Amino acid sequence: MPPSTLAEIEREFGPDARDVNGLRLLPAFRTLALLDRCKGAGVRVSVETFRIHPGGGVEPAMRYSDPTPEAVAEHGSHGAVRSLVVDGAVAGYEWNEVWIGGGSTGEGFRIGDGTAA
Repeated sequence: MPPSTLAEIEREFGPDARDVNGLRLLPAFRTLALLDRCKGAGVRVSVETFRIHPGGGVEPAMRYSDPTPEAVAEHGSHGAVRSLVVDGAVAGYEWNEVWIGGGSTGEGFRIGDGTAA
């Protein structure tokens, strides 16, 4: 994906990210919109899913964070991530840390950091 498109995505979705204890989290409905935006671009999108507690703490949900190889084979990368986001939201984990083109240990950027803008 061209850098200009990455900057557009950051400008479009970055302002919706909420900073919680250093995590930049998008609500599930914006994460789904971002997946729709990136689907045809051939860009890898990964998520880590969280619940935000009233006192400000966060609870990760690994069950809704990494698609299995079987889910990717069946639904494609974006479809598998979409299923995780929807299933996580239904279970009360309505916030997602979203990485474009990589993950927290790989290359790419995290939505809401402003690094691609």
